[in-house]
Amino acid sequence: MKLAFDVHDQSGEKNPRARLTADQVIKGRELRHKRPDLGIRYAMDNAVVPEELYNAFASALRGRTWQHIETEPYITYKCVTRQTTEQRKEMALLFISGKTEAEIAEKLGVNLRTVHRAVEKYAHITPQGNR
Repeated sequence: MKLAFDVHDQSGEKNPRARLTADQVIKGRELRHKRPDLGIRYAMDNAVVPEELYNAFASALRGRTWQHIETEPYITYKCVTRQTTEQRKEMALLFISGKTEAEIAEKLGVNLRTVHRAVEKYAHITPQGNR
């Protein structure tokens, strides 16, 4: 006799040991996907997850647990290629021309810290390329 449901399915909230809800996991993954530079801490604070659930939440956001909930894949910065010297110089020149580091990061799709390091290293450059 086949049942209409799987009696052995204990994924997610069906598991009596579940510490998170599906809504918390979905919201956390969305937040982490939107702001990867701020990481899991940001998602925790905004998804209203208690501090003692950090490890459970981190595993859920990374996709190690709660795999039955399909969300957009999360791309880490480790997958992104490094910027060339020319790209970093361009960041510094944009900063010199009056753009903020945050505006540059958003425009070029890079981490704010990447822009900050480029500005520190190449801020002495003039628009003509002379020192």
